[in-house]
Formats: sequence, structure tokens, C-alpha cells
Amino acid sequence: MIPHIQDSYTGRYRFLLPYLPKNMGKRKDNSNGYFQMNSLWVDVHVGRIEDLREGRLATILIYDPEGNNLSPFIEEICTQIRNSFFHSFFKMDKEIEENQLRWITVQGDITTWHDWGIALLDWDSKNKQYERKDSNWPMVAESDWCFTECLNDIQEKVRLTYTYLDPYYQTWREDAPVWVIDMLTSVNQYNQQNPNVKNTFKAIQNSLDNLKNGRIGLQCEIEKIVYKTIVSIEPKNYLERYVEDLNGYLEPTN
Repeated sequence: MIPHIQDSYTGRYRFLLPYLPKNMGKRKDNSNGYFQMNSLWVDVHVGRIEDLREGRLATILIYDPEGNNLSPFIEEICTQIRNSFFHSFFKMDKEIEENQLRWITVQGDITTWHDWGIALLDWDSKNKQYERKDSNWPMVAESDWCFTECLNDIQEKVRLTYTYLDPYYQTWREDAPVWVIDMLTSVNQYNQQNPNVKNTFKAIQNSLDNLKNGRIGLQCEIEKIVYKTIVSIEPKNYLERYVEDLNGYLEPTN
């Protein structure tokens, strides 16, 4: 039996996924002796009207807040997501067919349209793992709702960040949240080791402007710090469900 929208828990789910690629080797942090884990953002949309019109139940967006390319490890990542989380999205998770899903991976900067690809995968139900179907992935359309909404989200987060900065004293406001303070602290620590940046505050402003306008290059360490901060602004809950019945989602019927 093929699952339908009535068999889904519609809404948006966004969570941080700890991940250690098998073939990347283990990187030990010299400061504490622990092996470093990668952290990926996963954004799952179940029951979007745009998807339902195309015969899909869900779009799953995956990206690295460091701006790294995920394509060499996408089978492992998608396998982990399907085996660990699909029961939270679908009542009949084991019967979901691959043509009902769209896996999107960002192979670098999330604000750059041509870094967005649709992963073509086959599900091995016997071994419960994904296999790469085709290495030539189509790009997401520049007008696709998932890309345009992501850009709007980034711009809103940049505007929010600006509200906590004090340009006169070139510091953060007293009511600034911890992620703003962490961002400025990280940039200050970098500049102490690299004194070629004369004005820390101005460098952050330039990076925010570039990110807002989609010109981020992730070549400069300061831009990397700002980028990671902005794309990682999220609620504290590890897995939080957003039900937006009036903003593009359908409520399942009993």
C-alpha cells in the first residue's frame, strides 16, 4: 500500500544532525582529546502544497553550516535520516516510495543557487540503506520555493542580527542574545591571531551585507564565522515541529 498525505504528520521539522563520515577519517581535537563530529542542518517539509502538486510527500534539505560539500557522503547521510527520523514524519514510513521524496543537498554556500542539487538515490529496503542512482544531479530551479524561502530566511536573520549591534560604540547591545556575543567573540579571537584586520566591527558588517545580498564567498575566516552563525540561528529544541496549515501545508484528514 502506497502512503498518502493522510498517512503523514504534516509540517516543517528542522534539526541539527551529528554526523561522522566513515571515509573521512577521525579528527581529534587537540584541546580536549575528543574526536570531532560534523554537524549538519536538516530541514524537512512534509505536505507542502507545492510538493503535493508534483506527487511528492516531502522535501528534505541538508546543508553543512561550515559550507562544506556533502555530495561524497550523501548516501550515508540520507540513510541515517531515513532510519532515525522517518517514523516521526510518516505513519507508514517503511512503505514510502522514493518518488514521493525529494532530497536536496547544498554543496557549499546555501545562498548560491548553483550549489543546490537534487540527490538521485535508490532505497535498498533489504539492507535499509541508500545507494547512489546517478552522479549527475539536476540543480534546483532558481525559482523553487525551497530556495527562495531559504534566501528570505537568511535576509531576515541578517536584519535580526543588525538590531543587536551598536554601530556607534561598535559592539553588541546589552540585550544581545548569546549567539551574537559568540560571533563577535570568535571574530575578536581570530583577529588577535591575525592583526591584519584593523576594524573587527566593520568586517562583521561587511560580511553581513555580503550574506544578505548573496555575495558571501566563504574565503575569509570572518565571513565563515558570520555565515555559520546566521544559518544556525534556531530554537533550542533539538527537534521542533512547525505546523503551518495556512502557509503552504495541508492538514491530514482522519
